Amino acid sequence: MKIIHTADWHLGKELHQNSLEADHALFLDWLQECIREQQVDVLLIAGDVFDHANPSNEARKMYFTFLTRMAALGVQVVVIGGNHDSVQMLSSSSELLDLLNVHVVGGLAQEEDRIILPLKDRQGKDRAWCVALPFLRDRDLRAYKPGESHAERIDAVRSGIVYTYEHYRSKCDEKNSSKLPVIGMGHLYLQGANTSESEREVQLGNAAAVASSSLAGMFDYLALGHIHKPQQFDQGKIRYSGSPISLSFSERKDTKWVVMIEVDGSELTLQNLEVPVFRKLVKREGSWESIRQQFEVEETQHPLPTLYDLEITAELSRVPEIESDIQKLRDRGFVIARRKITTPNETTQLSALVGSVSDLKELQPWDVFDKKLSTQELSEEQLESLRFVYAEILEEILQSPSQ
Repeated sequence: MKIIHTADWHLGKELHQNSLEADHALFLDWLQECIREQQVDVLLIAGDVFDHANPSNEARKMYFTFLTRMAALGVQVVVIGGNHDSVQMLSSSSELLDLLNVHVVGGLAQEEDRIILPLKDRQGKDRAWCVALPFLRDRDLRAYKPGESHAERIDAVRSGIVYTYEHYRSKCDEKNSSKLPVIGMGHLYLQGANTSESEREVQLGNAAAVASSSLAGMFDYLALGHIHKPQQFDQGKIRYSGSPISLSFSERKDTKWVVMIEVDGSELTLQNLEVPVFRKLVKREGSWESIRQQFEVEETQHPLPTLYDLEITAELSRVPEIESDIQKLRDRGFVIARRKITTPNETTQLSALVGSVSDLKELQPWDVFDKKLSTQELSEEQLESLRFVYAEILEEILQSPSQ
């Protein structure tokens, strides 16, 4: 049996107000062809299917269309919710998707059969078991205690995550009488994981990161989502597949992949399948003269237009001239996703001169909160405590039905 592990699609994502819908469409076409060519039996999607709790109609259509294509290929699909996903939105279609052999776990369910399920080959034979645990929210893990310190709250959440994984792994053993391999799914933050700019810190500002050693050896393979840079732990048995496309300029040099797991009896063989680059992201820094010259020789071999992030150092008096030149580049077809102009003494940024409304639209809730915290004189413990409380409030807002 062959299984593909992917995660962190973030359908509906915009990069500095530039839609990535075409990027996602090309990835899903590639993934479908990969599954067809490799005769893959099972697809695991480890959370953050969508970028927003209330995704656009276009993002929903892309998701459901792809799932119907998987059903046509006879592929079993398991989807878990991530911190960006709405539990209600993902779960609302779960019974209907069951008919397409698509198994959705939006949030921590009470029914064990929703979390623990057999993985079957195309002939319908059980080849492995799956423990599909979605993003674990604070309310899933602990009860509030009066007078609880910040450190105690963090420890309670961290312990709750590990206990939940141990509990469902133990329940899986009760069902797995044939001792088939057990594959776990999760959406969480492991200590030491290398992050990028595009991860939104929701759960306790990632303060409750779990040590990889706490989960090591628990599963034959643990398919994780949440971190966008592909990486592995526990000698490769725990892996973040990473996001399949670059979601921020900090990911522009990352090699993207999905993980293929081949199950042969009790043996698992792992292989990273590199995802093609559909769009180049370019970041340029320096004087306007040096940056502008590079556009004269720019070429791309990719199907989608290159996105540029420009950080320009220039005197304040030159801002109108530079803005005019940037508009001329746009008129020629160059896609300038973001530009920031800083004077040599770094006291004036372009956002203070032009484009302030556009910049405000790009800010995420955590950006605004961190900017506010940076203006306060607080100890590190006070900062962490405030981030903890803010994360709880933000999570409630993002997951409310009205969002």
